[in-house]
Amino acid sequence: CGSVPVMNYPAILRYRPLEDGVHGFYYAPEGDALARAIRAALADRPRLARMAEAARAHVLRHHTHRSLCDHVLETCLGAPP
Repeated sequence: CGSVPVMNYPAILRYRPLEDGVHGFYYAPEGDALARAIRAALADRPRLARMAEAARAHVLRHHTHRSLCDHVLETCLGAPP
């Protein structure tokens, strides 16, 4: 979508997660961590454009319906589809 996600740290293990500082920004839910993460992100706007492109490529590679189906088949059958 051309945006950079700002996400709280996950409490579960995610499949092919977006990487902090590469595809988006993670923050702790306590205190002013969200505000600090946003200020840090906005400090380098050219980096945000690169991160948005990287996030889009990551999602298209690993989180499309086809990619997720391929992962399920590979996991269940033990071989690439």
